[in-house]
Amino acid sequence: MIDKDGTIYQCATLYKTTWHVGARKKGITITNNTSIGIEVVAWYDDKTHKWDEATREQKIALRKIIKILLKHYNLTENDIYEHDKIANKTAGEGANLYIKGEK
Repeated sequence: MIDKDGTIYQCATLYKTTWHVGARKKGITITNNTSIGIEVVAWYDDKTHKWDEATREQKIALRKIIKILLKHYNLTENDIYEHDKIANKTAGEGANLYIKGEK
């Protein structure tokens, strides 16, 4: 989990399955067993149907975590998925937090 100030909290071991994907969209093969979830703290406004913008610190921390995980698991940026693209979650959840190819 990445807090607003960029503090990173590891809430579970990487070696056990956690429930983070939820109900998948039709045709999606990504599961809780085959993925790692990274939560970025944000507030959702039910009236406007919008998420808080991620802070600069959150985006920096997210890039650091992803860089480490890609290297550790021998993955590429093509293995990164936004939450609302794979699961039946609130629209926009996890959207545009990580831009592929951005340094």
